Amino acid sequence: IGNSFSQDATTYIKGITLADGVDLRVASASIGGCSFERHYNNITNNTTDYHFVYYTPEETYRSAEVSLEQCLKASDWDIITIQQVSGLSGKYETFFPFAPELVSYIKTIQPKAEIRIHMVWAYGRFYPGVAGNGYGTNLNMYNRVVDAYERLAKVFDNAKIIPSGVAMQLAREHFGDSIHRDGFHCSEMGRVLTGWVWFECLTGISALDSKFEPQKTKASYMEGNINITDEEEKILRAAAHEAVLKYN
Repeated sequence: IGNSFSQDATTYIKGITLADGVDLRVASASIGGCSFERHYNNITNNTTDYHFVYYTPEETYRSAEVSLEQCLKASDWDIITIQQVSGLSGKYETFFPFAPELVSYIKTIQPKAEIRIHMVWAYGRFYPGVAGNGYGTNLNMYNRVVDAYERLAKVFDNAKIIPSGVAMQLAREHFGDSIHRDGFHCSEMGRVLTGWVWFECLTGISALDSKFEPQKTKASYMEGNINITDEEEKILRAAAHEAVLKYN
């Protein structure tokens, strides 16, 4: 349950899992720029403005203008993830009371589902939103995001964290802000990276051992295949794996 950042992180999850022969079914219930507060208001009003994408090994299903209730009832989910909107992700006070209310609602529909926290990433170093949201620097935003999500995980009985934000920051050390396409969303490189983070968290198969071949995969928003070198791929795999080891 999220926004454009959850869409970014799951863009290649179907291809990654198919490469290893894993029957993993992932759905994204999202609204661009959606905060915990808006999710809460949506469940209160049963608002039908979610974009639902359901990846299965056989097919990808897409639905627009559906309610969160419909998304939650689409399958018997084993794991359900939540996340704050990116600009507020380093502001822990904005998580409440909305995140607990959202989880409570989820549990009324999917009582057996495990709640996991998707830690999103900090903006690029030169993106205006860093200063505009009061963080000052990329590093300060990153540290505050990590602190906020770790604290939130404790609220839900030490829920497991999917650390996309940590992997993105590790990759930034090598690639700079080229892991973004616009200063805050993932580039194709970032989408592959966060896809491997999710894959390792959900399956236990290391990103280092994943059989997914990015260079042979059609890019999601550009012409041709994903354009990364063998050396860049090794760095992305290592960043994903290191981030997951930190939390799992």
